Parts: sequence; structure tokens; C-alpha cells
Amino acid sequence: MLAPGFTGRCRAPEIDEGPTAGVGMEQLGDGDGPIDLHEYRHGLKLRKETRETSLWENKRGYACPACGDPFEGLFTTEKRHNTFAATGETPFCIVRETDRLLMFRH
Repeated sequence: MLAPGFTGRCRAPEIDEGPTAGVGMEQLGDGDGPIDLHEYRHGLKLRKETRETSLWENKRGYACPACGDPFEGLFTTEKRHNTFAATGETPFCIVRETDRLLMFRH
């Protein structure tokens, strides 16, 4: 006789196969100077680049250097002024370096 609620079928365990599966939460940068994005190119996908800006997608699940949570996208700029269109309530963190600003979208 089966226990109440047991159908006799076993479910396979849920396996996380997302971008961070099997990867520790490696954080961008070491906290001691500017972040060299080229050191992390294997996990970041360049989406758009101009002379003063770049837009990256976090394919590996790196942790944000500001809060430690994984981020979805990264925008870098060396421009003094930037304008962003509102797209809802998207949390983000900002890291200021000497020559640029990094905005991590969560």
C-alpha cells in the first residue's frame, strides 16, 4: 500500500542548468582598482560598443561588485552625461572608477 499522496512515481531532482550552473559567484574585479573587463570576456557577451560606451550581457552569472548579487547586464561609459529611457522598475548598482562609470542592471 502506498502512502497517502504518493503516486508511485519519482520526480527527477531539479537541476539548475542556467548560466550560473556549476559556477561559483565570481565577482568582477578584485576591489583594488579598475575592473579589466577583458579578463572576464569568456563570461560576458559584448552587445554594443561605441568609442565611449559599451553594453555587456552577463552569460556566466558573475556577481555585482557593488552588492554581490548576480547581474544581467553591464553598461560602461566614459561620457560625462548619459540618458536612459525608463523601462519599468529595474534595480541597478553603480560603480564609479576614475575614468568611467559602470552600471550593473539586475
